[in-house]
Amino acid sequence: VPPMGSFEIAGAGALTLAQLRAWWPFEGDFHFRARVYGKDSTPYVWQDLTDEEGDVPLVEGAAIVRALPLFNIDPDG
Repeated sequence: VPPMGSFEIAGAGALTLAQLRAWWPFEGDFHFRARVYGKDSTPYVWQDLTDEEGDVPLVEGAAIVRALPLFNIDPDG
């Protein structure tokens, strides 16, 4: 059972951003970031995912992804 606030994609090996978007269970526009190993004393950092056909990085065999909702705000109210 995945932790609360997460979900699993069955049988996923390599996963592209386009596939992640297709499986994403929420409506709306999102910007995705993946957790990747950091350098030196930084245990990890968040990498922006921008290439729809690029592989989502895996950490210990799992894609750890943060999704940021994008809102279109009308500056004129």
